[in-house]
Amino acid sequence: PDDLYQLQSPPGLKEAILHAQDLYRAAKEVRVTSKAGTDLTYTATVTNVGTQPAFSVILMDSLPTVVEFKVGSVVTSMPGGISVTLEYSSDNGASWTYAPVSTGCGAPAAYDACVNRIRWLLLSSLSHTPPNNTGNVQFITRIR
Repeated sequence: PDDLYQLQSPPGLKEAILHAQDLYRAAKEVRVTSKAGTDLTYTATVTNVGTQPAFSVILMDSLPTVVEFKVGSVVTSMPGGISVTLEYSSDNGASWTYAPVSTGCGAPAAYDACVNRIRWLLLSSLSHTPPNNTGNVQFITRIR
């Protein structure tokens, strides 16, 4: 199906709001088999390649409609000293107050089918100096 092809070639963080001209997404990947019930681990790397720190960075990712979010699966790895606020949306980003729950929207235990957006707000600046200019975000979904 077309949706599965989108999983094989995800659009990446195209909806990302990056408040720094020189911040870019170095990579986002997911490895997929076509079997329903398969877990997919998404990993995205962001790097500030500019000459100044990046302030007020917000990363956002959309989940394809053919997957369910695994509750508690988000892993964020940022340089030391950078805290992150994690937010979820169940209404395509109109609001960011949703709290994922096991069996949400009829998903199996440990998954939530209501989550369709995830957003990371960096609470401090992302340096422009390696190695403190790169961070990773990761989450798991399941093919419906």
